[in-house]
Formats: sequence, C-alpha cells, structure tokens
Amino acid sequence: MRHLSEISKKVKDPAKWPDREISELCRDSRKVSGGALYIPSRGLHANGYEYMREAQEKGAGAILVNTLDHVPDGLFEGITIPVIRYQGDDDFLQSFAKWFYRDPSSSLKLFGITGTNGKSTTTWVISQILTRCGIKCGVIGTLGTGFLPKLDKSSNTTPGPVELERKLSEMLRAGAGAVAMEVSSIGICEGRVKGLTFDGVAFTNLTRDHLDYHKTMENYFEAKKSLFMNNTPCAINIDDPWGRKLFGALKEPASAFLYSTNGKAVFSNSERFLRIEQPKFLKDGTQFDLRVGDHVIKRVKTRLLGSFNLQNIACALSLLIRCGYDPEELAAAIPFVKPVTGRMECFCAEGKPDVVVDYAHTPDGVEKALEAAREHHPDGRVIAVVGCGGDRDSGKRPLMAIKASVGADLAVLTSDNPRSEDPDQIIDEMIMGVAEASNVIRRTDRREAIICAYKSAGPDDVVVICGKGHEDYQIFKDKTIHFSDREIAAELQGVSLD
Repeated sequence: MRHLSEISKKVKDPAKWPDREISELCRDSRKVSGGALYIPSRGLHANGYEYMREAQEKGAGAILVNTLDHVPDGLFEGITIPVIRYQGDDDFLQSFAKWFYRDPSSSLKLFGITGTNGKSTTTWVISQILTRCGIKCGVIGTLGTGFLPKLDKSSNTTPGPVELERKLSEMLRAGAGAVAMEVSSIGICEGRVKGLTFDGVAFTNLTRDHLDYHKTMENYFEAKKSLFMNNTPCAINIDDPWGRKLFGALKEPASAFLYSTNGKAVFSNSERFLRIEQPKFLKDGTQFDLRVGDHVIKRVKTRLLGSFNLQNIACALSLLIRCGYDPEELAAAIPFVKPVTGRMECFCAEGKPDVVVDYAHTPDGVEKALEAAREHHPDGRVIAVVGCGGDRDSGKRPLMAIKASVGADLAVLTSDNPRSEDPDQIIDEMIMGVAEASNVIRRTDRREAIICAYKSAGPDDVVVICGKGHEDYQIFKDKTIHFSDREIAAELQGVSLD
C-alpha cells in the first residue's frame, strides 16, 4: 500500500492530485481491482493504453503512463482518475515495483532454480520439504504461483517484474518464510529477476530448447550462467556437462554445493557434495541412500518416479543444505513429497496398464521420461505418445521422434499445440527422423492417439503421454479447446482425478 503523493514523488511527476491510497500495481487491465495503479504498455500483440477506460471502470485509483510511449491524446478521453507520468524503461519499472512492495524478496528465503528440465519438480520438492519442516514455502513457476496444492495460473514460467514483486509481497503477507521459483533463461535475458535477492540458486541441466529465442546453445548457457556470477550460494548438477562448465566458470567455487546421481562423479576433499547411491526402482516409487560428504542416510523413500527425479531431489536437497538446513531433517521429509501435477504422474488401476502423464517436450525430456518408465516397468513394454508444438523450434521435431522410437517399444506420433501450423505437417517433419523405423505410427487427433496407445498395451505395460503434462487446453490456428491428458488418463483407468 502506497499513497499517490509518494508515487508522484518517486517518479518525479510534478502534477498535483488529491492524495489517495494505492493498493497494488497492475499491468493487465483485466485483473485491475479497486485502488490499483494501472500501468499500461505497448506490447507485440496489444496496446495497453487502449484499455485505460476499462481499468478505470474496474476501480483503478490511478494510471501510470510512460511519456516515451507517445500515446495519442484521444485515448485519454473520458479518463477522470489521476494520470501520473514517468519516463523510463523496464529497468525503471522493476525498481519502481520493488520500491512499491518494499522489496519482499529481502524478507524471504528466496530460492531460484534454472535449467532446461526439472525446474518445476525441484521447486515443488523444496516447497513441500520446507513446509513439512515448519517453514511455509510458496512456489512460482510454470504451474502457477502461490502455495501448494492450489496455485494461481501464470502466463509465464518467470512472471514479469511487476507481477513478480506483487506475488512475492502477497506470499509474504500470507505467512511465507520462503519461496522457491523457476527462473527461465528468457526471464533472465528480459531482466525479470534483476532486482531480486536470492538466498540460493540451482542449476539442473541444459539440453536443446528455446533456440528459436537464443539461436545457439552457447547463448542459452550464457543466459543461465549469469544467475551464478554473484557468488550466491548455489547447487550444481555435476553429472551434466554444462553443469561442469558452469562450476568451472564460478568466481568463487566454494559458493557451490555439487550433486550427482550416477555414481561416477569424483569429488575432492575440499568440495561440498551430495550423492544419491544404491537406487531401487519400485512400482510405486524409488528407494535410495543419501550421501552428504562423509555422512550417509540409509534407505530414503520417495514417491517420485525415475532417475531424473532423483536428480531433482538431489538438486533440492543440495541447495537447502548449502543454505544451512539440516540433512537429516530434510531427508525425513522426502517420503511425504507428492508428485508434481503432470510430471511423471502415474495413473494406475488393477489389471490395466499404467498410464504416465509427463510434461516432456524436449528431446532430452522425452528420453528421460521413457527411461524412467522402463526403470519402473522392467517386465513390460513402454508405449509413448509424443507430439511437437507449432510455431516453436522446428529443428527438434525429428529429434523428438527419434527419442520416442528408440526409447519406446511403440511410439504414437500425434499433435501437441499446433498453433498456427498444420498438425499433419508438424508430424511429417517428426517422421523425417524415423522414416525407417518399424515401431512408429501416426494419429493426428491427440485423443485418438492416446486411446490407440492404451489399447495396444497389456497389464504389465506402461503408456507414457508426453508433452502437455498439466495443461488443460490445446491450441489450434483458429481456436483453443479444452483438452487434458490427465483427464483422459483418469477416464481410461476409471480413477478419480485429484
């Protein structure tokens, strides 16, 4: 809560308006509530200045206008609430939001997770562990923001700086002592996290993704690396080649806690490290030993499936231990951690094949999901349903199909979110990678593809539906429809959807 007079002084606007309280900052006119300061902007697809009257009608207390945007005078007709003017860029808005909300990240334990895969699961693991240990912990990321299990949907993995400061402030007021957030490479490049005070950051892995934005893997890595260049306590996956490169680039190697799950990493006596050993893959989860330096915690049990989820657990534990939390207390909370919605989420029914829904949407993600399914179903077949999104990196399409064909006994290629592209053309490009494969079929309709895969499976088999995970929609050129892999999986199994 700030006063209009404070805001005018902060942005150096000499205009005099009757003072009033401003409750929050809002960049989306659809989300304006009483007393908010509406901050319009010119975007690629919409001009926020055209919605000033809508914001006013919804109760906005004032409007903050950037004089650099050259707004036509006609758009201000009918505006009767104060219009505060400032001159600045996104960096200015970030610092303004930080000031308005009184820098909430400095009053929280804030943990940032970056990498291609595993960010969502790692943040959820951190949140559940800390909450179990008595520290209320929120999450921010792909699946939404707030407190588990109910999250508010978010349009971006890493929200814009104004929304981000508001969300952190809300969670702080709701009693949060910590927040675990996903930090995307695009969010880093666009400066969304520039003003945050992180208590710890972690690197999961780096595989091909977002090259439509970054162009090269080196650019992609440099974006991630910049999060680690301030000597902030960190955890790094030393099994990943990019993780090893990141560790070598640290100004202060002592700031890092290294983790490994493959048993091959060799650590020096001076390095702080965590290793997961002796994993046993069970039908309903995984058991392992946890080594932290010279100390071993025996037979830790998790409900999460797959070797890559062991990496996510190791990442979460390493970061928390590096930041001063007790390993024994953390390990005791692991059995209570629930799987993430749409991330290796298993739907089981007696006498039927298991169905796993996973968000895997990169070649590496598909490979890891299918490997995990086979680890937990050694006596059955693995059947994959895989699609690729439209208007995104087309170079990964044949690679996705190759991973599906190699990793599964049967691969059903289908649609994901075609967006503006022809679904069949996308599948054609996928099939270019598996033209000679005998275990690949195509079904353009995604529901039909899932049913086809399920009917092909026996009771010892597992069907892995890759790509959409938690999403409950499908985007086409001319429409967006309700579509949920999770709902179809539950329907086929005759089980309720939590």
